[in-house]
Amino acid sequence: LSVTSSLGLLLAASEAGSDTSYCFSSVAKIQVEENFIPERRDKDRASPPRPGLRSKVYDYSVQSISESVSRRTSLPFVPAGTAQRRGERGRAEPQGSGTQAENPALEIPHPSTSPAPEERTESPPEPPSPGWKSSTPSISARLPLSSAAAEPCQASPPARVHLGNCSEVLRSAKARQLRAPQDAALRVMSQHLLQVLRSPDIYGRLNAGERELLPALRSRGRPRLVVADVPPAEPGHRRGRLCYYDEDGDRWCQLCQLPAEVAGRGCAVCSMFNYLFVVPGWEGAGRERSPSRRVLCYDPLGDSWRDICPLRQARPRCRLVALDGHLYAIGGECLASVERYEPRRDRWAFVAALPGDTFAVAHAAAACGGDIYVTGGTLRSLLLRYDPSGDSWAASPAIGDKDRTAELLSAHGFLRALPEPAGLRCAALGGLVHCLGRDFHLRFLADPVSPRFGAKELRPFPAPHGSLLPAVLVLP
Repeated sequence: LSVTSSLGLLLAASEAGSDTSYCFSSVAKIQVEENFIPERRDKDRASPPRPGLRSKVYDYSVQSISESVSRRTSLPFVPAGTAQRRGERGRAEPQGSGTQAENPALEIPHPSTSPAPEERTESPPEPPSPGWKSSTPSISARLPLSSAAAEPCQASPPARVHLGNCSEVLRSAKARQLRAPQDAALRVMSQHLLQVLRSPDIYGRLNAGERELLPALRSRGRPRLVVADVPPAEPGHRRGRLCYYDEDGDRWCQLCQLPAEVAGRGCAVCSMFNYLFVVPGWEGAGRERSPSRRVLCYDPLGDSWRDICPLRQARPRCRLVALDGHLYAIGGECLASVERYEPRRDRWAFVAALPGDTFAVAHAAAACGGDIYVTGGTLRSLLLRYDPSGDSWAASPAIGDKDRTAELLSAHGFLRALPEPAGLRCAALGGLVHCLGRDFHLRFLADPVSPRFGAKELRPFPAPHGSLLPAVLVLP
């Protein structure tokens, strides 16, 4: 539960009593977020479980605005203590009501609002959105004591929309029904989606349609197969590289170099919201090499790398899976625990661990139909299914009693499992699955009726440095 209260007060009067104005605003914002509550079972085991509750956010806002303007003559507005030479500048130019400039909590006035002269003053800052631990209503009131000359408020949107002003630009454009500034603001928000998700002042003001639109804008375009070529963790090794496959020219092109920390066989990659997330698994070199909790994020729109919140536990050789806007780090060396990353809070939290009879490594994992499936890494041939709504794992017999599963992927609503001797790494682009090895590159049609490999062999990845980890991104 978070509560924000804002009071804005503006008074203006001239010595001669020619002009008076009074403006008051009161804004109360309440946001309630209900996190997931798992389903409950009664003492009677035979009774069906009660339904659980998934995360929901309720926004409630109340705003009150009152304004009074009295204009007896056309004399210029002169505050107390101002030199009389200001009156020689001529007649005061008519201005809009300017409530947005004086107090950001006020809605932008309609263009048909009658003009009224007002003194321009410093805007009272909007109180920051409170955290989830505690919140205290804040009150701000300012009196216009500035002696600067009155300036007409700008009606046109700013020439450059950026992350600092995108929320106000969107708000202003919606009030004035201007389509182009709205599109520009939403486009900027989509380009910085992770930062927007963590900012209640921006994301909290968006409606449901706008929130759904931001990930779609980031992923608008043609998806491409990208491959992280991860070198071995050896002294003096070459930096890894991130490349993409150009289907039109049947060629490979380099996007960028991988960070120096991404090396060795302990890495895991996954794409979500058109970002590429990488868990290096290890850090350091030689005898100083140790398990790492770092998580790196690559933004193809800005061609930049940055760190996000580190894992709660270092987990080399884990599996990284995206589902419903969350990342799941599954298992790892000597670990059966599972963590889930929530982008809005930029934090990892533990969820239900893998069943007790599973190994901590050699897993293959994929998301399909709203659940996560894991196979391999057990003494028995099992297919584990994780239900995020119930935060629970269920086991069922899996195909392939002899061979361990090296790759598991989802295409057309079906799970596809590849045995370990195949030595393939795969990524699905719609109904086509690209299968990569060190010396070959095949394309598989995941048709539910007649699945088959393509007759043409594609250009293999050129001179791989080490392990090939594929994913899918939309490139600018």
